[in-house]
Amino acid sequence: MMFPAALSAKTILHKAKMLIEEARPLRPAPLLFAQGESIEKFLLPEDSFEWPFMGIEEYFTIFLMKDGALGVGLWLTPIASEMLTEGELSSRLESLADMFAKIKNPDASMQIIFDAEPDSQSFSPESMPEEQGFAATISRKRFEFLSNFARHPKNSLRLMKRRILLTLRVSGEHPAQSMKGFSDSEQAAAEKSFQNRISALRDTLTHVKAGVLGAHFQLKIMNRDECLWFFRDSLHSFAMRSASQTRHSSVSKSKSSLSQQMLYHCVHMTPSGVGLGEGKSADTWQCASLLDLPESTVSGLMAKLLTIKHPHRIVVNIRPVVKSSDLDSKRYLLKNADDAFGVRQFEDITATQVRLNREESLLAFSLHLLLRNENVSVDQLEEQGLMRSVLSDISPLLNCAFIEETLCAPLVFAATLPFQNSKEIVSLVGRETRLLSRNLVSLLPLYGGFQGSRLPMVQMISRAGDRIHLNPRDSNGASHVAVLGGSGAGKSFSIANMVTSFMGRYPKGRVFIIDKKTSYAALTWLAAEEGGASYFNPPKNFPNIFSGLMTGEMVIDEDRLPSVVHLLLTAVSLLSPKIDLEATHRRVLSDALRMTMEEKIRQAQTCFDPESGTVVAAQRGQLSLPRLSEVVNNLPAACDALQFSSKVANLLTEGFSPFVGSGPYAKFFDISSS
Repeated sequence: MMFPAALSAKTILHKAKMLIEEARPLRPAPLLFAQGESIEKFLLPEDSFEWPFMGIEEYFTIFLMKDGALGVGLWLTPIASEMLTEGELSSRLESLADMFAKIKNPDASMQIIFDAEPDSQSFSPESMPEEQGFAATISRKRFEFLSNFARHPKNSLRLMKRRILLTLRVSGEHPAQSMKGFSDSEQAAAEKSFQNRISALRDTLTHVKAGVLGAHFQLKIMNRDECLWFFRDSLHSFAMRSASQTRHSSVSKSKSSLSQQMLYHCVHMTPSGVGLGEGKSADTWQCASLLDLPESTVSGLMAKLLTIKHPHRIVVNIRPVVKSSDLDSKRYLLKNADDAFGVRQFEDITATQVRLNREESLLAFSLHLLLRNENVSVDQLEEQGLMRSVLSDISPLLNCAFIEETLCAPLVFAATLPFQNSKEIVSLVGRETRLLSRNLVSLLPLYGGFQGSRLPMVQMISRAGDRIHLNPRDSNGASHVAVLGGSGAGKSFSIANMVTSFMGRYPKGRVFIIDKKTSYAALTWLAAEEGGASYFNPPKNFPNIFSGLMTGEMVIDEDRLPSVVHLLLTAVSLLSPKIDLEATHRRVLSDALRMTMEEKIRQAQTCFDPESGTVVAAQRGQLSLPRLSEVVNNLPAACDALQFSSKVANLLTEGFSPFVGSGPYAKFFDISSS
């Protein structure tokens, strides 16, 4: 094998040693497999403090780790991918890719932690008034009914609660340990180094906040108590969490380190899993890692993981790769490769270098799937563990291979906890690969179901299994809702649920229901029993639309005439939207209506005298209202008087055909009444 003259023998030996170290599998720490060993020794968060962001009044919580690293956590709102177009989703992902490309600090690392567990809340929903009544009772019953889907799924429907945590970490020496036995000048240098790390963390946070806000995420800084609760959620079984009365009520104790407060029982560690709790109340974590990257990625690829209906966690560990000089040597070694694998590697490295020259960034990447087996101890994993069946379902969806961690599951579990994406732990796991920033964003677990409206009202479940609220009043524009579906799809049930939920949260509100079949009569009586309710059937006879068009002195009301004309033309437009009505049609209809009314006035003011055989003035004439068919009969005469084309009258006659005679809407317009 020939090497270029520029490479010395020492350089060649060094690069050869690096290649050997990359190929050699590292042995995990045996201490992690020791039974009875407390996992507390491997929990890094130790303390926290508040620090101003960019010198302004906004503060963020900085976590101090046992190894000296500093960290910040951000809660993100999942992407409702089903509500976005392909272009909108790609635009958001590109903003994230630009954010990752700007982070160049070699001491920085990040995690995307997507946590999903059954949403079996037992308390009443927010904004529910204390008053007891039919509507409030039904709303609470529905909340309990939906919550039951978390404990007892029906078919593929399970109520899930999802959250996304983005952690930032900057490595460095522990400030307390670095200043032991130091002189004043050395302590000043250590303090300056600590301040520099805070500045580096703040710079990283600035890039990340700009990126996630540019991608239209809602974010919230994680505080000390939330960090403590997240670790407790990870290290305690569901049964123990529900039995604990202090999990969310007690704040963290400042005198004890965070890692000491995260546990109140033993965690069992075996090579194949991490057990939480004892006996029937035990849960067990199983771990799997992404072994090979997908051959191709698309926007929204990771949304397919929403099909997992078991409690799980997806963790992506990310670190910037500052030095990529080994690509040059690998590309040179593969330059003359003649096998298919070598040629493909050469082409991939060449393409990577081209993209790096276009302001993309190379990132160290690993993806892990953690599956929580409910009420399964570590001794039962071989028979009752769900990881194999879950991997067989999701691997074809993602077109990539996962490997179940049966030899170092505790180590992988430790690397997926918040702020624990350290070089030391990740190098022991050995699942890290390198990836371009543009390719990374399609592999991030950022997706959830439809988020619903902000104000709670109607309890629903999204397609992804998230608990959501729908509230027609929560709208920046017109508060209109359309419920569409075939026969038996549940339209009436949805409306009844909406009405009941509204009355449950707003007992003094008023609801008007217009229903042809009057099927809501019972609901109307029950839902509004506290404030009273009334319902009535539609009238058999409808009022004549021409009523009020004539004053008491038998004079046409010129102010009302245009309104009646507009009403008639609107009816034609709604039923026959393809008919093009213009100002000429409005003028002809107005004159035809005037002619009809004048005929009715003459009929009311005169009568026939049989003795003289002539028409004489009536003493007490009664004015009868016209029918729409009579107005339609006068359309040709009005058109001739205006010297318009007969096509105008013909078009109006055609448009009014459903409203006269035996037409389906004649009872609303073509009725005979005084």
